[in-house]
Amino acid sequence: MIPMNQAWKSSCQMKLRHWCIKNSLKILLGRILVEYMPGFQWMKKVLPDHIDHPHKEEMKRKSVVHMLPLSLNNECSYDGCVRIMDEYIEMINRWYRRLAEVAAELDTLQIPVGGDQLTRVRFKGAKTLRAGAHTKQERFDQLYPMVIELFHTLQDFLEAHEDFVLTVGQSYFLDYVMKKFDMKDLDDTPTHKLLPENIKQLHAPSKQKIFDAIMEEVIADIYIPYETQAPKKMDLKLLIANQAYQCSASLDNNTAVVPLLINGRQTIIQVPVPRLQDGCSINVNGITILFRK
Repeated sequence: MIPMNQAWKSSCQMKLRHWCIKNSLKILLGRILVEYMPGFQWMKKVLPDHIDHPHKEEMKRKSVVHMLPLSLNNECSYDGCVRIMDEYIEMINRWYRRLAEVAAELDTLQIPVGGDQLTRVRFKGAKTLRAGAHTKQERFDQLYPMVIELFHTLQDFLEAHEDFVLTVGQSYFLDYVMKKFDMKDLDDTPTHKLLPENIKQLHAPSKQKIFDAIMEEVIADIYIPYETQAPKKMDLKLLIANQAYQCSASLDNNTAVVPLLINGRQTIIQVPVPRLQDGCSINVNGITILFRK
């Protein structure tokens, strides 16, 4: 059960987030109306140049660029991947040893390594080639996990699909506006009970009130907020070497996902929930673990 103060705080944060989204939408949609419909040109006087946000002060500052080391190796081969990972290990240990307060973290340090889908497979294969080495640096134990970076997908979206999404989205929105304001085409004069005939002659504060009222109606029609749900959890009992432990597992499609730290290495165990009813044992790196709900 969530304490009352925590529930109230979570509710306030959710309301604030929805308010920020709606306020930003009003400005973005208003800019579309100004761009494509002459009858909404009066909105130009009330639309800000920049959308207000919590990080506006930081965004005003000049960016500080830090150059990262350049590797001349190619990840297209296992030989190149091994050399690249050797460079990673050398840099990580050199940087951490410079700072006495974090040097002790090297014993348990694990840093994610990312690449596209093919590079991630090659990095993992290169790490397997060093599995029998004597030291954790030579085994690349400090480089974990190997994750997929979907930058090719993002690049494809930005280069090709973004224009399509914006074009189609704007078309649907403009069609909705013409129906709502009884307009025959984009150049027609909008009609609405909140729109006075002398809207262009009004002062900015009066235009702002009309803009807010109209856009509130528009947002109410097209904005459908959704509530995010916290992942479901399950408490499990573990028996390792006759020692009883308890842990919390997240549920994913009737499967319990259990994160464990074994001999300094993080391991993710996935167990079907039906197997947990009567208990089941799984061998992990030579260690037998009994799981029970």
